[in-house]
Amino acid sequence: MVVGVNGGGLVSCAIVGNAEHLLGQGLGEYIDEHDAVLRINDGPQGSPQDVGERTTHRIYNRNKSIKACCNDEAAAALAPGTMILLWHPTDQAELLDACESKAPHVKTYAISRAMIRVRVARLHCPGPLPLVRCRTH
Repeated sequence: MVVGVNGGGLVSCAIVGNAEHLLGQGLGEYIDEHDAVLRINDGPQGSPQDVGERTTHRIYNRNKSIKACCNDEAAAALAPGTMILLWHPTDQAELLDACESKAPHVKTYAISRAMIRVRVARLHCPGPLPLVRCRTH
């Protein structure tokens, strides 16, 4: 279950990575039916019939964070209300400031290096992550 910033739970989520394996599969409608659609970086690129159209959360690596937050055109292209998670940026404060000024229509958050180290160390241990929680049926 993905937990929103307000603490409310969502029923389902689709996590869409960068790989092109979705192309030609016709899963776009299935992806868009989820309460939350998390996309990693800018991918995948393709037709809405294959990759869907909705994005509720974007997870960006450092290079994509800089592009999204520091480029006027890229910042303007972000869908209003999208939640941006800056993954492992070394210059978090500057990127957060840039995102807030260039893309005030999105919610921007960053994960600290300390949090990443703790969570990576606990990968083999059960327990909820602070922003994303997994649930089995």
